Parts: sequence; C-alpha cells; structure tokens
Amino acid sequence: MTLASCGGTASPTHATTGAVYTVNIPAGTFDQVMRGILVDLIPRRLTVRVGDEFVIRNNDVMTHVVGPFTVRAGETFRYFWTKPGTIKGECTIRMNETVEIEVLE
Repeated sequence: MTLASCGGTASPTHATTGAVYTVNIPAGTFDQVMRGILVDLIPRRLTVRVGDEFVIRNNDVMTHVVGPFTVRAGETFRYFWTKPGTIKGECTIRMNETVEIEVLE
C-alpha cells in the first residue's frame, strides 16, 4: 500500500469501525528534537487494523511528518485505514528515524 503525503486537515469521510490511534504532538516538540531530546510520541512500528482511525494533532509551531502524513502546525489530521498493507515513511518527531505502519485485515 502506498499513500501520498497529505497536508492540512482531512475531514472524516465515514465513522470509525475500529480503534482510534491518536498522536498528540505538543508545543515545543520541534525544539526538543533539534536539541537531541528523544520525543517518543509514536512507536517506530505501529500495527493497526482496517477500519481503525489514525488521528494526528499537531500543537507544535512546525509542520511534522508522521509516515506518509504531513500535518501543519495547529492542525489535526484524520485517516481511516481501508486496506491492509505496510506503509513506511519519515518521522520528524523522532529525529532521523522512520515509522512503519502495518495495517492488518
């Protein structure tokens, strides 16, 4: 499964049929990452299921990338998993690291 990077606030298109996994990026996260402080807001490998909802709330002053998703400062992004697969991408809340999201049936 491949997803393009998305910016802005996505509107939910349907109700969650599974769990909701939320990443809250607090103010000051960018500064901590730049100072070399480990900010552990999301695991390097996350497993979700089709029907689950993924929510990223960016309360920081900088745009952040979590896997294939780009969320601008002050915005909330929502995504509903509709197909199984594995997604890998950059993670700016974990300096020089990536995140892998496995979507199970």
